[in-house]
Amino acid sequence: MLFNEKSEILDPKSGPKGNSPQAPDTLPKYLVRNFRRWGDRKVALRKKKYGIWNEYTWKDHYEHTKYFALGLIGLGLEKGDRVAIVGDADPEWTWAQIAIMSVGGIVVGVFTDSLPQEVKYIVEHSDSKFLLAHDQEQVDKALEIKQDLPLLEKVIYWEPKGMRNYDDPILIFFYDVIEMGKEMESTHPGLFEDLVAQGSTDDIAMIYYTSGTTGLPKGAVRTHKSLIRTMEGALAIFPVKPQDDFVAIMPPAWIAALMGESGHLLEGLIINYPEKPETAMEDLREISPLVSGGGPRIWEGMVSLVQSRIIDANIVTRALYKMFLPVGYKVADLHLQGKKSLLWNGLHAVADLLLFRPLRNQLGFRKTKYYFTGSAAISPDTFRYFHAIGCPIRQFYGSTESGSVCGHQGDETNIRYETIGLPTPGVEVRISDEGEIQVRSEALFSGYHKNPEATEKARVDGWFRTGDAGYINDEGHIIYIDRLSELGELAGGGKYSPQYIEGSFRFSPYLQEAVVIGGADRDYLTAILNIDYNTVGRWAEKNRINYTTYLDLSQKEEVARLILKDVERVNKVLPEEVKIRKYALLHKEIDADEAELTRTRKLRRKLFEERYSDLIEGLYSDADSVSVNAAVTYRDGKTGKVTTALRIWKVDTTS
Repeated sequence: MLFNEKSEILDPKSGPKGNSPQAPDTLPKYLVRNFRRWGDRKVALRKKKYGIWNEYTWKDHYEHTKYFALGLIGLGLEKGDRVAIVGDADPEWTWAQIAIMSVGGIVVGVFTDSLPQEVKYIVEHSDSKFLLAHDQEQVDKALEIKQDLPLLEKVIYWEPKGMRNYDDPILIFFYDVIEMGKEMESTHPGLFEDLVAQGSTDDIAMIYYTSGTTGLPKGAVRTHKSLIRTMEGALAIFPVKPQDDFVAIMPPAWIAALMGESGHLLEGLIINYPEKPETAMEDLREISPLVSGGGPRIWEGMVSLVQSRIIDANIVTRALYKMFLPVGYKVADLHLQGKKSLLWNGLHAVADLLLFRPLRNQLGFRKTKYYFTGSAAISPDTFRYFHAIGCPIRQFYGSTESGSVCGHQGDETNIRYETIGLPTPGVEVRISDEGEIQVRSEALFSGYHKNPEATEKARVDGWFRTGDAGYINDEGHIIYIDRLSELGELAGGGKYSPQYIEGSFRFSPYLQEAVVIGGADRDYLTAILNIDYNTVGRWAEKNRINYTTYLDLSQKEEVARLILKDVERVNKVLPEEVKIRKYALLHKEIDADEAELTRTRKLRRKLFEERYSDLIEGLYSDADSVSVNAAVTYRDGKTGKVTTALRIWKVDTTS
């Protein structure tokens, strides 16, 4: 059901797919159903190891899950106990996740790049009894913090490499737990099946910790029902079939990873796990899945990769790119307007043969039909670019707390650059008087773990307050603007969206991050920019510009002139009153390990502005530079500390 700005009901939607008395009502029950349906006749999962794709049937999938679940019971897991998992996307994560739920446990995901103290916070806050750790690196984190976690009883690891000499009694190997489960099955036959059957749709399945852009992460409690409704919403955007493939490139601790799991459990989609994160794009190219997606940073990274390779390409490739990309843009715009042109379609067929098809193959999209992006706003530049090369990205909007909210559904004529689509089945959306997007559905979270105050603030009359600003257009599409808390207004009244401008900057192959600065007490906007070290470094070498460190490269006048072209490009589409007037190139990468970004690479804006307050003050003064103390890493790997001056560059906006 969809509401417009006056809260009038527009068009009621039918109930979510699979929402019938016969459908499984917990995730483990879907696994049991699929095992009985396909057994060893159909592949469920693949994992690449030592360059070879190893296949697991639904029977294998079921048995690994079953025996691990029974092994956990043998270790003392009881209904309601929490189990944290820190690791990359692997079959073991999936088996453990469903196994924990099967016996009434609650899964708590942790990002692999979390620092030891971040792992400690989540394990402690969730009162986790066990911690599953992927490999030696994650085990080392666990051993470092275990003395501060009195409730933690076992650390279970699944990658044995480097673990031979570890003898801490808290440690146990994943496959040893499976062997314990086999013994449990021999003495308690049918126990696993009975426990799965006893599971209720209202049981808590997972606690997802939010990205924490404004403070410590909050644990969003999700029941089986809310997760299943979220999955059904995802399938409304990209319907799949049992023989289709998906490559798990998103961190499994991130709720967006449910996009693959939804098709896997509900429809039988095959999940393919890369050998390791570093080979994910190569493995993606091998499989070329039906569905491919990720956050805006993944898509922006692909654009940057393509553009940087074009810069280094031969003259023929550069000429083809320059000639045919405008054709792609024109045809994409016509398609999205529902128009056709024989002339442009003919030109596009040539462009597709010579440029776009080889480019899609290189990106791993040879057989891909559905492309999606979510978790944050994607810049219109990036969105249009992928449509131009034949990858019609669909916006998917939701959150850790709300599940699937809306997205571009149906054929390509329902996709709009400026919108995030229509509500998914079973979801109601309204816009508050303050312009906030508010959501109501069965996919909503139950509340924040141990935080009733935050839970109360997040709800109003049964509606979830997203904290996002937006509105609904005449077609019923939802337009996302920015976080309400981040929408800005300058002293002169000019209004701006930082996320929109920052996304436009990141379209450049030479920029990795951008932070737009403004506020009601300031007369103009400024920007603090992060160069892409690899791309700018290659550009510098090609132009015979010597440099020693990231800091040295970032402060070169030639680099500032290069980046000025991107500032001017962004300014072209901004109203006069909110154009960027000054910018600085930061001496270091904006880093999640320093809490400047979340683990899903969202900017912690308040912390960033506090940390770089001297630089920001300089941007709004007559200063030409600001002195900072900086840690540097030289090209030979050596490190040191220096005091340096960051240049402040002015932008002529009169032309």
